[in-house]
Amino acid sequence: EEEGEAAAEAEAVALEGDSQVFSLEADLVRPHGLLPGRLYLSDSKLRFISSGEAPSRVAGAPACSEQVARDAALSWPLSSVAQMQRRRYLMVHTALELLDDDGDSILLNFRTKRSRTQVRSWIKRKCSLTYRDRDRSARTAFGKMLSELQEAWQRRELSNFDYLMKLNEMAGRSYNDLNQYPVLPWVLSDYASPTLNLADPAVFRDLSKPMGAQDPAQADLVRQTYEQFDDPDIPRFHYGSHY
Repeated sequence: EEEGEAAAEAEAVALEGDSQVFSLEADLVRPHGLLPGRLYLSDSKLRFISSGEAPSRVAGAPACSEQVARDAALSWPLSSVAQMQRRRYLMVHTALELLDDDGDSILLNFRTKRSRTQVRSWIKRKCSLTYRDRDRSARTAFGKMLSELQEAWQRRELSNFDYLMKLNEMAGRSYNDLNQYPVLPWVLSDYASPTLNLADPAVFRDLSKPMGAQDPAQADLVRQTYEQFDDPDIPRFHYGSHY
């Protein structure tokens, strides 16, 4: 995204005695669904106010009425925003996730990529960010963060779980979106035994092969899928999904 892109259409309003702010339509993305509303930004605060429409629920997710009620009017001091990460929503680059020092986060999806650019530009001017994702001026910072994370894990200052969760976060995954929820590697092959002998190599899966090829019969099926697929427009593939 270029910061010189034309700003998205926005309107100036006064909100609860705050200074002049701009606002634009946005959706709050939560694991239980999508809450439509409007984002307001001032010199000191970020506010999200629900439009009053019922949230679009994720299939199978609980109603979470208390959480929806809390999300209907959110307010974050801009001084608390420590990190800003560009995200995708439904594979489209229109979302933005903000994180504070306590680990809380909000994921907002905008109508256009230009709207997201406008919000990013505003927050970059108003916040002292420790990290603002991988734009051109932050690539060095990203590499430094990744190196420090790896070194902390190697020194056992981080647990395996915390290390993997941080890698998920830096790779663009989010607890707020079930489509991009953090993932953990499958390293075991034995999920039936009451106890495990971690000194036995047979306990672990073959890391040279993907999960879909661990079983010989499944590996043959995947190979046949690749060899028998014939389409003039779609390249051959082993897996039709990443899961």
